[in-house]
Amino acid sequence: MCAGMRPAVNLREYLDACVQALRANNPVGWPAYEENPVVVWRYLARSIGYGLGRYDVAAVQREIGSLYSRIVVSCTFGTRRGVPVDNATFLGWMREAATEARRMEVKDG
Repeated sequence: MCAGMRPAVNLREYLDACVQALRANNPVGWPAYEENPVVVWRYLARSIGYGLGRYDVAAVQREIGSLYSRIVVSCTFGTRRGVPVDNATFLGWMREAATEARRMEVKDG
């Protein structure tokens, strides 16, 4: 993290807020989800992941392990399509976006 670039909330608060937001506004009901659920989950994972760029890498690795079940499995449980992406893919998209965010911060900072 660049000097002076502290996140407004701690990592756990950020992740809990993301989980709550997606459970309250389940993407399974979005029109784009009907067209291509994998694209929707990629977009969401990368959006969350980009926000992780400001947090310590080791802390992020420890905290994101349960996100797949807390978000994807929870939102898709009992749906006719089931779970369209696996854990490794979903978390990989998050990690990629967090890495990109860190690069941008260093470049801009």
